[in-house]
Amino acid sequence: MGFAEELKLSIGVEVVEQLKNTIFGPYLNIPNYNYQGQITKCLLLLELEQDNIDELHIRHTSRNILHFSFKEFAIITGLKCIGNVTEFKFADSTHSRLIQRYFPDSKNIVNKGRLVQRFQMGQWENNQDALEMAILYFIHTFVFSQLGDANIPIHHFYMVEDGRYQQYPWGQTAFSKLIKSLRQEFTKEKKKMYRLAGIPFSLNVWIYECASAVGDEFTVEVGSFIPRICNWRVVGVKPKFGMFMSSIVSQNSCNDIHPTSEEMASLDLPGNADASHSAHQNSAAKSKLVQRQELSGFEDFSTNPTDQFLRRSRRVSTTSSTTPPKRRKNAHPA
Repeated sequence: MGFAEELKLSIGVEVVEQLKNTIFGPYLNIPNYNYQGQITKCLLLLELEQDNIDELHIRHTSRNILHFSFKEFAIITGLKCIGNVTEFKFADSTHSRLIQRYFPDSKNIVNKGRLVQRFQMGQWENNQDALEMAILYFIHTFVFSQLGDANIPIHHFYMVEDGRYQQYPWGQTAFSKLIKSLRQEFTKEKKKMYRLAGIPFSLNVWIYECASAVGDEFTVEVGSFIPRICNWRVVGVKPKFGMFMSSIVSQNSCNDIHPTSEEMASLDLPGNADASHSAHQNSAAKSKLVQRQELSGFEDFSTNPTDQFLRRSRRVSTTSSTTPPKRRKNAHPA
């Protein structure tokens, strides 16, 4: 079941069509996917030590160094990344219509678990309420992917209700949550499971995009749209560690990604993003009819750390050249 089909169960076809016209509309085009936690383990195992905690530097066997920073996150997700989050303030006397109607006993405190439960019940007073609840649901299950007991900031309700959410830099907050969760302390004593926040699926898509080829036992590229996160359909829900390391890390070349001129024009990218006008040399993954497992919801971002991951050691970095990216079509409304 894809995103749009899942949402239809709670808000109906008409409201899903309205959702397509919001800033989150393009993400309804994401094919059925599952987060492949094993890929993140591989990447962290190959991470190089360096001074910038807000970046991942990954060593490839070709001696290239792959970089995942705010820029790459913005290119992959397409979220708004420029803006000042402190400008989105509301008076203490502000009231939320949605909280008053659907969480009347909450005293302005609603956690993610309650939001999900109420959203899945459906039964809205009007389509506008259904649309706004769908936006909040999407933000806190996909964009932030936080735990069920995490409280939803009250100003998120206010922003969605008055429309200011469309100007909010969600990419800043999501990236911050992702990096913070990646910097957790992983020890056998403390962590039997760990959870990543802030669209961890972006890490999967990033390495797909870096690779010159991706085996169709992992994923299939189904388009060339903006944002890039909409272009990949996961096939292997739980790829084996050794298979991934061999296929992508050892057998195929990988290079940093760069925004195309179309992405520079249509995305709200950080200021250090540089455009490339050359054709991408990466070959598109050939589609192949395969048996795949279906998505069981927006989020499943918990995984087990491996012994190798827990024993991750210091590595030395090198420099690399990059391959320019392919041209892309804009997946969201003009």
